[in-house]
Amino acid sequence: MLSRSLGVLSASLLSAALCAQGYLGEKPAIIKAAAKDTNLGAAKFGGAPYQVLFVPHASLPANTYVVALTLPGTTAGSYKLETGTYNFTTNTYTKNTWADALNVSGQEFALGISDDLLVAVWDRGSGLAPGFASRANLTANFAPGGAVSGGPTGYVDSNLARINGKLAFLHIQGSDINVGDLDANTGALSNIRRAVTNPIGAGSHSPTPVNDSQGNTYSLMFSAQVPARQSNAWFASSVVDAAPTFEMVDTATWLANGDANAGDMVNAEAAGSYGDCLRWGVLAMSSAVVPATGGTLNLSLVAPERPATQPPYIGLVLVGALNSSGIPIPTVNGNLSINPLSLVALPSAAFTPAGFLKFTFGTPPLAPNTVVHAQPVLFDAAGAPGSQVYLGNTSYIVAQ
Repeated sequence: MLSRSLGVLSASLLSAALCAQGYLGEKPAIIKAAAKDTNLGAAKFGGAPYQVLFVPHASLPANTYVVALTLPGTTAGSYKLETGTYNFTTNTYTKNTWADALNVSGQEFALGISDDLLVAVWDRGSGLAPGFASRANLTANFAPGGAVSGGPTGYVDSNLARINGKLAFLHIQGSDINVGDLDANTGALSNIRRAVTNPIGAGSHSPTPVNDSQGNTYSLMFSAQVPARQSNAWFASSVVDAAPTFEMVDTATWLANGDANAGDMVNAEAAGSYGDCLRWGVLAMSSAVVPATGGTLNLSLVAPERPATQPPYIGLVLVGALNSSGIPIPTVNGNLSINPLSLVALPSAAFTPAGFLKFTFGTPPLAPNTVVHAQPVLFDAAGAPGSQVYLGNTSYIVAQ
């Protein structure tokens, strides 16, 4: 079905036509409105978090995650890294000692932990390369002394992803977000490339992987600083800077150093000073670069976690030509970005209770630089009238 659809559309979907029309598509659909979560703040962690990251792992009980934190240090202007486990059913945080030894100078910040829980990276302060530590098993503590080599220095909002099966190091470079392949044994960085071009204002920061259920990174959440020190939450559907980015949450506060587990999003939030974290839920889908000679297309969709006692979310993908503007549809949340005259709806499937859905298709040969557009749809059978159908972000399928 998709091979036939892309083949029919390819002749009219050159990227030059995209640039000519100005309209870039729609942002992720907000399914759960942004709100402060008092469980993710000073009362729970002993200090208001500057950074929070939740990492799932098969060794953990249901709804339990490893949490990596940056918290206030013991003196003014200092920080400390901390790890533990967090159960979202009981809202219970249990500290462990994995990161304790990493706190050497009081300037350690932005702790990233790999999906296998064996590698940690963090910022060490002005002029210093980010810290790097690896361990052989899940019971050992991370040890200080290592550094990411061949890359940036200073505060770069270090984080980890897994792209095309390789461990990857996310970081700020100038006003953009860069990514490089990271050797899990030595901390050596290679193949550095731009992941996100800054979309607005003074610069982008706080890169966070948006993974599928297997820990593969197809998209990114990040923050972008706009005038008057405001920093909003954005979504990048591509990890290779192949698609436009879209703003998810616009506030008058500073959103930074967050987390994405499926479509459940969290940001540390400051209004003058840091307080409880901000949480919201989205429908979002990745973009993809496919071989012009034909190959395999993976589209990763994410939505908020869904209790197993409720009907699962149902998702499908629309493909076609980008319209000249978003089209509102009565009772549907979000605008349609695909031109109705070219629209093809692909078969639907159910999201997992954790909020994941992945489609894999074969693609035909396409002219190089062809761009086909796609948009996810979510159906919520348990939703109230007006909250049952959502249109997510516009994705880009680029042939190279």
